[in-house]
Amino acid sequence: MTFAVKSYLTPATKPIFITGHSLGGMLAILCALEFERNNLPVAAVYTFGCPRVGNGIFSAIYNFNLGDKTFCVVNQNDIVPRTPPLLMGYRRVGQKVFLAAGSGWSVNPPLWSLLLSDALGLWSAYRNKCDVLITEHFIAAYQRRISLL
Repeated sequence: MTFAVKSYLTPATKPIFITGHSLGGMLAILCALEFERNNLPVAAVYTFGCPRVGNGIFSAIYNFNLGDKTFCVVNQNDIVPRTPPLLMGYRRVGQKVFLAAGSGWSVNPPLWSLLLSDALGLWSAYRNKCDVLITEHFIAAYQRRISLL
C-alpha cells in the first residue's frame, strides 16, 4: 500500500490528513503509523468514535511518532471508544477530544470527569429507556454535537 501511495507523491506534495469513523478510525490510526514508518508526510489524524487500537507498547510507539498530531473525537455517551476494555490491555492513542452531552468540549479530560460522564450516560440510558450508548456512536450524532459548539 505505501509503495502505491509513494508513487503518487512528489517532494512538493502537501502533507496527508487521515480520518475515519469507528472501524475507519481504527484503520486511520494503523494507516498513519504505517505512513510515518515509511516517511510519508502525515500532517494530522482525526478519528470519530474510534475504538482502542492496541496495547501499551503500541500506544507508546504511536504516541512517540504521532501522538501530538492525532485527535480522537469522542461523544460523551458513545460506547465504542470505550472498547476493547482497558482491563484487556488496550490503550488509547493521541489526544482525546471529548464532546460533553450538553455542549462544550475538552482535550484529554481527567479520569474522574470521564467516570462521571460514563455514570451520567448509563443513567440517561436507563431513564430514557433507550440505548443512547449506541445511538451516540452514529456519525450523525457526531455531526450534530459538533454543530452545537
